[in-house]
Amino acid sequence: TNDLECMILGGGPSLAAFEGEMRQKRAEGIKLITLNGAYNWTLDRGLVPSAQIIVDARPFNAKFTKPVVESCKYLIASQCDPSVLAGLPRDRTYLWHTTTDLILDILSEQYEVWWGIPGGSTVLLRAIPLMRMLGYRRFHLFGCDSCLSHEAPPAYSQPENDSECVIPVKVTGGRIFFCPPWLRSQAQ
Repeated sequence: TNDLECMILGGGPSLAAFEGEMRQKRAEGIKLITLNGAYNWTLDRGLVPSAQIIVDARPFNAKFTKPVVESCKYLIASQCDPSVLAGLPRDRTYLWHTTTDLILDILSEQYEVWWGIPGGSTVLLRAIPLMRMLGYRRFHLFGCDSCLSHEAPPAYSQPENDSECVIPVKVTGGRIFFCPPWLRSQAQ
């Protein structure tokens, strides 16, 4: 049933190409989960997220929770800067923990028992197990490209990442993709 499936939207160049499919799935009652700036991308198009997920600890990520949406839940990693939480509704904001080594000692001091969300180095790789732990079984991924495109820019502007180095990655079959190292890790 639709209660067991969700769409997860990242900021990759392909996101806009699937807007019609996203609208159809949303009309069918499928939950819409946004990652980082995909939140504002959906709002700009009249789509209302069911939940917003943020993992990155950099303070500028606070812009990815504004404006607050009445029916949206905010799933914020405990490692996020406190400014990300500013103004969020307490009854719809949930903190969760990653399993990154950088915070294990802190969490173990604070909690006798806790469960971290496993995954890789990106919000997408944490969002999938987080949503699975919340009961979702089927995932539709949009804009989760793991690479950049010469034909289309990322779905939304994020100037904070503009200075990152971009490397060519050759995959089986000889095709070459261009991506920053963190997206290479995500694809791997």
